[in-house]
Amino acid sequence: MTNINTNGYPEGGATYYYANGQRVPLVRDPQVLALKVSPGREELSPEALDVIRTFKDREMLTIPQYGIKVYDTSIQERAIRVLRNEAAVEMVTPAFRQTPQSPDLIFVTNRIVVQFKAEVSQEQIQATNAQYGAEIVEKLSYAPNGYILQLPKAEDVIATANAYYESGLTEFAHPDFIKRRHWRGVATIAEPCTQLSAPPLPTPVSTETRGARSSYLSEQWHLTTAKVVDAWNVTRGNTDIRVAIMDDGVDVGHPEFSSKVVLQHNFETGANNGNPMTDADKHGTACAGVAIAAGVKAYGSAPGCSLMAIRTPDYLGVADEANMFSWAADNGADVISCSWGPPDGYGTNDPLPDSTRVAIDYCVTHGRSGKGIPIFWAAGNGNESVMLDGYASNPNVIAVAASTDGEAKAWYSDVGAAVWICAPSNGGSRAIFTTDRRGSMGYNRGDATLGDAAGDYTNDFGGTSSATPLAAGIAALMLSVNGDLSWRDVKTILAETADKIGGAASYDSSGHSNSFGYGRVNALAAVQRAQNGGGTQPGAGPTISGPQSISRSDGAPTFQCNPRPNTYYAVEVATDYNLFGGGNRTDSNFYATYSDTPLLSTPTYRLPESVWGRLKNGARLYYRMWTSSSPSDWVNYAVTTPSANPQSAPFITISGGGTQPGTGPFISGPQSAGRAEAAPVFQCNPQPNTYYAVEVATDYSLFGGGNRTESNFYGSYSDTALLSAPTYRLPENVWSRLKSGNRLYYRMWTSSSPSDWVDYAVTTPSANPQSAPFIEIGDTIRTVRSARFAQSTLVRQIDEAHWRRDNG
Repeated sequence: MTNINTNGYPEGGATYYYANGQRVPLVRDPQVLALKVSPGREELSPEALDVIRTFKDREMLTIPQYGIKVYDTSIQERAIRVLRNEAAVEMVTPAFRQTPQSPDLIFVTNRIVVQFKAEVSQEQIQATNAQYGAEIVEKLSYAPNGYILQLPKAEDVIATANAYYESGLTEFAHPDFIKRRHWRGVATIAEPCTQLSAPPLPTPVSTETRGARSSYLSEQWHLTTAKVVDAWNVTRGNTDIRVAIMDDGVDVGHPEFSSKVVLQHNFETGANNGNPMTDADKHGTACAGVAIAAGVKAYGSAPGCSLMAIRTPDYLGVADEANMFSWAADNGADVISCSWGPPDGYGTNDPLPDSTRVAIDYCVTHGRSGKGIPIFWAAGNGNESVMLDGYASNPNVIAVAASTDGEAKAWYSDVGAAVWICAPSNGGSRAIFTTDRRGSMGYNRGDATLGDAAGDYTNDFGGTSSATPLAAGIAALMLSVNGDLSWRDVKTILAETADKIGGAASYDSSGHSNSFGYGRVNALAAVQRAQNGGGTQPGAGPTISGPQSISRSDGAPTFQCNPRPNTYYAVEVATDYNLFGGGNRTDSNFYATYSDTPLLSTPTYRLPESVWGRLKNGARLYYRMWTSSSPSDWVNYAVTTPSANPQSAPFITISGGGTQPGTGPFISGPQSAGRAEAAPVFQCNPQPNTYYAVEVATDYSLFGGGNRTESNFYGSYSDTALLSAPTYRLPENVWSRLKSGNRLYYRMWTSSSPSDWVDYAVTTPSANPQSAPFIEIGDTIRTVRSARFAQSTLVRQIDEAHWRRDNG
């Protein structure tokens, strides 16, 4: 449990919240205060006015849609203590950071976003909310049993959200954090990465080189490099296909977007107006031009497609961020392009909020009448691991890196396993020519050498911000020739038709490069593949489909199977898509029908219950189908998901029961233990691996190194082979050495080998040891007795936190 101090905030300046089933650390900033005062309410007291007078001239930021003003103050503690009791003050809270190194502040509101588990009844939900005084303010359209809840006080939000999740009643419970979004059009390396030297910026094209002509197509080298101009011989796009640009607004009156805008919305004001609002809003206009500009002077990659302009403010709560994606899906978006994310270049881990993750899942499962919306995401401009970015590394989006006019990696572009493809951008000798906010409000304030003399175009755009809408426009061309493609078909075709650049050594045995993904996009090849059927889309080849989700308490899933043009088939299922490419397959992570059954021919296939019993502890069940024209041999065989692209495999989300609330390895122990009790028992799920070791420590810093001794640290690997049982009890002799501490922190290392560290993973990274879960140790286990809390484990946890606060 989180310890709460007398101001209602976690002790020690650091706390945590949950994302994707894991604890994520938060650090309180002692100098920053967020304040919301209600207009027209009672007057402030003299003491409150005196406090405000000390910092009122040190305003850092205003977040207008939430009525919040942010101040720099040296008396944060006193200000909170005084102002929280004022009737005119709706909210007064500190600000937080993801880590001490994070440049961005995080603000809380008095709302949390919650999805209760499917088996939790409405009566349980109402009773739980009533105990907290939580009111339902909105039912989530994208998450069954999901709600936005409003609490009486913002200062209770983090602890309450944690308790909701720790109760086991919810799939997720996330504070409605207000966070900043960073546009990825300018490649900058932050101070912590100063060892990276940036090459010189490209030189603008001179007016002499440009010449006097009405078309600027020759300046748009990126369209030629990505074979977009060639693809226009097949299609320039269909007006029925809508590309949603989620950004800081689009200048919808620009001549390049004339008659193109079919819908627009501002998620700051709620108005149906997607135009820029502030002087700084210019990034979205450039992105929209790269995707769908008509070609008056600048061409988008899909000049014949339509535009949905969705203005995303710099600061937005995670609840509204998730609603933005469900709104796009419900209003007919065919492609979504996002050129923003966490700050670049700081090396910090920024997880995807659960509500946004589920809303993106909604887009790919419900969008386009169930075929799914391909969502393109800028990989990032920090020349760091894309895996640190929970947005771009989400497997349900298509992460786009940047390459140069020299077909090399752009120096700033992020790298890693999640990079799917790359597309041309700046970073070499030339940048990108595209639309600019008209007049003097854009990147080009009216200089012909920077785009055009009127200031309506810029020739110096770039970053992964530009690569992403270029790829999104290519996807729009693909859907223009084949609207039956699923989002996975689009993703797979882009990978299979991409051109390998950068040299063969850049790519692994599966054809993937951490710098280029599966290669630089080839629009012509992708559009032709889509036009010719695209592989596994309905009606063109073998297809297999299963339920979108299933509970562990349900019976085994059933699959719909169509092996056309063949007659016979076999099914493979796995808890990790990597197993389709090989790896350490075991009975607990992989099954293929051909291992014990002849090739099948029925239109449906039900997984055997014995197999389901072995595999259902995973978070997802991936599947694919092999087909043959022979009932006994592989003749004219085909496969729905190629082994070279296992990431594109469809999957069933598994929920309910089990010990895994998210994806990846998971370990959990009791919340508390008495020193007189037996050693604690841990629930261990090492998936997708099979073997594991457990580490425990009296201080979380020991997970990062330090002076480990027998009285403060133990690793099961020190005297035991790697384990595989679903539970692990700490040896009694180890417990006797460690139980004198106040807490026992724990984590788990996993391996695919029983004797060596192969494909290893860890539940709590050494770089973030403070996020490790822990067991409270005491002489007795304290229970707060209260009749009104007696029926709710969830409320007893909060009550115990307040007991600690009031009794020191």
